[in-house]
Amino acid sequence: MTASPRRHLGNLISFGDRSSVFLCADRLEIDQFEGYDVETKRVFFNDVLLITRHNHYSRMGLWLTGISTAIGMLIWLFSLTSTSSVSWAAFFIGFLPNLPFLALFLIPYVRVTVFGKRTKAAMSWHFRHARAAAVYAELVALVEQAQARERAELAGRVAPAVVVPLPTPADLTPPAATVPAPAFEELGDPGPSAPPA
Repeated sequence: MTASPRRHLGNLISFGDRSSVFLCADRLEIDQFEGYDVETKRVFFNDVLLITRHNHYSRMGLWLTGISTAIGMLIWLFSLTSTSSVSWAAFFIGFLPNLPFLALFLIPYVRVTVFGKRTKAAMSWHFRHARAAAVYAELVALVEQAQARERAELAGRVAPAVVVPLPTPADLTPPAATVPAPAFEELGDPGPSAPPA
């Protein structure tokens, strides 16, 4: 069995695991890495319920760099009471190197998430925001084409519904009961005799 060709779209890296998303002809394949184990999941275009694109920030990165910057600033401020060489050393060693890392985490990530019926595919980009927009637009177009094609095929297979009109109240009223008069033969009577002459 040959594997279907696939193209790499993006990654999602978090603490403890990493996943890569690949584009195939009719689906997305997600390779989820947990240590040495790799698990592959699929999201078919016909099963997609929602595609989102939004900005988000790394909370862990902001907390770590914020705390480190605050500690470096406090060390620098306390060193201002000592000699100028110590204060300059505290500024360049303890405070200044934290600023680029803080600025780095103040740039938002762009995440694209494709929600299927049973699983989802998520990708994230830190600096390549144009790439995220291009992947989002491509996935929206592919999903719309696949689902429109499925709707057209389904409409061709299903016969059109026959509309039956609802009965009117006059149709629901039963007709008046008509009981035929019994024949004389059925009663055993020979019938009226001729009057005597």
